[in-house]
Amino acid sequence: MKPTKIHRYFFFSLTALFFVACKPSKSSKLQKKAEKNLVVHELKNEATFDKQMNEIDTFILAFGSVASSLDYTKEDGTFEHVDAHMNKENEFIRLDETFKEKNNGPSGINYFYVLDGKTFCSRQVYLERPDADEYIEKISYYSPSGDCLKTKQRSAQYEDLLKKAEFKAVPRQISSVDKALAIINQKGEYTPTFQGFVDSPQGQYMVVGQPGNGGFTSALKITTKDDFIKDIEKDQIRFINGTIYLNYEKIREMNGFTYQKYLKGSWTKAGLKS
Repeated sequence: MKPTKIHRYFFFSLTALFFVACKPSKSSKLQKKAEKNLVVHELKNEATFDKQMNEIDTFILAFGSVASSLDYTKEDGTFEHVDAHMNKENEFIRLDETFKEKNNGPSGINYFYVLDGKTFCSRQVYLERPDADEYIEKISYYSPSGDCLKTKQRSAQYEDLLKKAEFKAVPRQISSVDKALAIINQKGEYTPTFQGFVDSPQGQYMVVGQPGNGGFTSALKITTKDDFIKDIEKDQIRFINGTIYLNYEKIREMNGFTYQKYLKGSWTKAGLKS
């Protein structure tokens, strides 16, 4: 029996629908083409960039001095800390931003290499999550104007094995140094304000951070009470949320316990120098 007109139409409709569903859309083709264009496989002066990075790393190991930020944490598990390595003229040559994102997100270190006050390269070594089975290393090169010239990436089961893994070019990605600079310079949400004292079995701590809930905080152990601390203790409420300037140092005890030791405080930047 021959199929009726209705059957023929139904068959044609299914065939047309199948064809449309399987045919790549124009937008997906454009997206893949855009991603391909973002990948740079060859960078003419890549060896020069790598040489400058190695020279900075070598200098830091031999002669460099370092300035460390406070350890900033949030209740959701977010962590931020920056070590700023300097040359003999006290200019930043590398910023190391140690981070851990909230809710067991990515964690690792962002390294920013600086020449003449501008970031020419960034290097990231991180885990996507705490239980991830591989470490990822990503390097990006930048022009003097800040444009990303190339990004490459490699991965390995252990961090020590990254050096043996081969890089492959990936879509260009800018890793901004702005957050690291804000942390080391205590700007924006990293500006410490006095939030009170806390007593613990390990001793008394001064808590600094941003006013309100959900902001960054940091704690400094009080081992010696100077006049500045004694004055605050007389009327803590009066000083709450006041911007505070601090001198401190990181202490690591024999048992592995680490803390930030309060050295000096002031309500003005000039007061720390007196």
